[in-house]
Amino acid sequence: MAEWAIQQKQWMPQRASLVHLCADQLARAMSEEYITDAQGRRVRAKHVVRTQQGGKQLYLWDDIRTADHAHMEVAFQQRRNQIVADCLQLKNDVDSYNENRTVTARL
Repeated sequence: MAEWAIQQKQWMPQRASLVHLCADQLARAMSEEYITDAQGRRVRAKHVVRTQQGGKQLYLWDDIRTADHAHMEVAFQQRRNQIVADCLQLKNDVDSYNENRTVTARL
């Protein structure tokens, strides 16, 4: 149905939606680029720092092989914080499931 609507020009995405979609796809591609380091480890090549500038949120990407120490420090710190937030959310989800389901099995 979606393909038909687009072909018939019955639906057209807003410019902001296209920009957001493009940004998401670029970010996904950047975060999925890996290299092998000198010790043989597979590591992410590109790392992002989320920052505010002039009232706008920016995502600044850099390569692990050429980025300065300050960029990498912030990038790693922000990724750690994301992991902690994901773990806390998972705990809340599991606890809620276990405490509110009438099933005897627990996760």
